[in-house]
Amino acid sequence: MDEVLFTNIRLKRDTRYFIYVGELKAYPLNAYLRETLSRLYHTAVDFLAIIPDVLARYDTPNVMVINPVAQKLAGTIGKPVNCRIAAEVFAFEVSRHPAVIALIERLRKNQPEILIYQFESVPELTLERFPGVRMIGPRKDLSRRWNNKIYQHHVLKGLLPLADFEVSEGFLETVGKTEHLLSVWTDGVHISLESGGGGSNSCVVLPSDDVGAKVRRTFGGFHGPYLLSRFIPHKYDPTVLAVVANEADVCIGGVADQQIEDLNKFKGSTFPSVLPKRLVTRLREYTKRVGRVMGKSGYRGIFGCDFLIDREENVIFLEINARKQGTTMEMCCTAENALPVGSPSLPELEYRAVTENRFPSNTAEIKENTGHIHWGTYNYKLDRDICTNGHTPPSQKDERTIFQDIAGARSEEEAFCIVENIGSNHVVKAGAFLGRVVSVATHPAGVDRGLTKGREQLERTIGDGIP
Repeated sequence: MDEVLFTNIRLKRDTRYFIYVGELKAYPLNAYLRETLSRLYHTAVDFLAIIPDVLARYDTPNVMVINPVAQKLAGTIGKPVNCRIAAEVFAFEVSRHPAVIALIERLRKNQPEILIYQFESVPELTLERFPGVRMIGPRKDLSRRWNNKIYQHHVLKGLLPLADFEVSEGFLETVGKTEHLLSVWTDGVHISLESGGGGSNSCVVLPSDDVGAKVRRTFGGFHGPYLLSRFIPHKYDPTVLAVVANEADVCIGGVADQQIEDLNKFKGSTFPSVLPKRLVTRLREYTKRVGRVMGKSGYRGIFGCDFLIDREENVIFLEINARKQGTTMEMCCTAENALPVGSPSLPELEYRAVTENRFPSNTAEIKENTGHIHWGTYNYKLDRDICTNGHTPPSQKDERTIFQDIAGARSEEEAFCIVENIGSNHVVKAGAFLGRVVSVATHPAGVDRGLTKGREQLERTIGDGIP
């Protein structure tokens, strides 16, 4: 499986390159880092992207697609396949792939240093073994540690308000503990593996459920350990994006409201948060508190914190995402249009944190009252295997331009784009995304209209199911 599924990489003379490794959803962030490095290096800088996303067409330059799982499935099915691949598996394959190694060696001949910009830092990505290669992102061991939900809960207990929780090992112990806890936590028990996001590797068990069947259906043969926490009925699921530079300096990127379906399935976010200012202030302070603990451990870079607001308006911590979140690009676009001109972007703040352990002097934070910028996202995640039968109409403008037009009153009340759409005649496996909708408007109703239109366009590309 040493073939690349697609590549359109073309190197230019007199241009210095960095390499992005990660999912296509964070591809646009590289433009911000490119602008930062061009300014700091006083030379032309561009980026190359190594991604696992299998699409019918690529409108972005300089990408290389590596996904041995999709490649193997395509050989069996007879059609191109889009499927999720674990970050650890993808990183391992990238690190050993002959095409990547050849690319590294080619770049080393023409530039003194090669930066690797990561969506998520994982130990399986080992490209820094080559001389002159430097990783831009949190330390890999610390990223893994802070992405462990059980570790998070033990470290943050007493520092933040948490739901009651216990830890279990194995299927039988988990079922037995859950059945007992349901007699005490009568609203339900949230069960999660140590890692996973967006509702994956987790479920909410209600008193009316068959506990054994639901745990087996959700987790299959996973041994655990499992985090069992009291499910708290609530209406609001805010998320906070931030960057930490050291044990004292934490910059808040913004506060958004997550859209959750079926109790624990993440579907998208909206901004600005509808929560009152006092709760937003508390969310920001709690996130800075988390960031300072992470910073003290040596963590440098972007992270996010998820919370819930219960019926008495208590803020309850849920989890840390020690990586870039799904809202990172939208927060970048918001900051670009809401902060003073010249303020560093989130990728620049991460770069400075990793390389200098500090933020620039002109660092600024987004105020939640951003005037007339409103946005929302919707991740169209499939719950069954399907085959696509068409493309969505091409977007006239990219996401960054849409934000600029709305902020500069150069657009009508709303605009939306569909990103990462797979395209026609591809098998899309359950758990993968058919595409993502980004809607920007001057008011929430416009955001809702754009999200609805985008979802309808994506739905029209769904063809037959795959047995």
